[in-house]
Amino acid sequence: MDYYGDYSAAEASVVGGIAIAIFLTFVAFFLVVVILTIIGQWKIFKKGNQPGWAALIPYYNLVCLCKVAGVNEWWVLIYVLGAIVLNVIPILGSLAFMVVTIYFLILLNISLTRSFGKSDGYAVGLILLGFIFYFLLGRDKEQYIGPHPMHDIVFDEWFKQNNNYSNATYTETPVSDNSQSHFCTNCGYKLDGNTKFCPSCGKEV
Repeated sequence: MDYYGDYSAAEASVVGGIAIAIFLTFVAFFLVVVILTIIGQWKIFKKGNQPGWAALIPYYNLVCLCKVAGVNEWWVLIYVLGAIVLNVIPILGSLAFMVVTIYFLILLNISLTRSFGKSDGYAVGLILLGFIFYFLLGRDKEQYIGPHPMHDIVFDEWFKQNNNYSNATYTETPVSDNSQSHFCTNCGYKLDGNTKFCPSCGKEV
């Protein structure tokens, strides 16, 4: 009798069974992550007056998250193009893309947590365990209070110079005129008297 052959076959069977179990566990975990993320984002979008189905579409869901949080939507394009262009450049390109990705994640998630009245520390959970914290943020008891973006060192300065006003008209304090107009204290965008949130940066006024 070929005991060695029987032993090898049994051993291969055990190893194969373990491999299948690990694979199925990974698939199950992946499905849980995807489902919880979609459910959480869907509810977040509905609260922020965005289409819930956007949670099903990669990258467009980032656009809608930016709208909910008050972050400039151009960041999504920068992120996508950065993944394509910068990663072609050896070492420095990859480092530049890493910096862009980290900054975008911090900007988006801190802005999102502030838009739900959460502390900035909540953003750490969104970055590291997004599928759990998106789901928690989407719960009915969590109230959306409107876009509250953090200061964007890139686009806030760009808006100051290119969006409806010049450096001469930008001010850190609201300025009124005869038509009841005033300016956003965060970015300087000219507002009308009935505006509650700045259409440029999303800050409550």
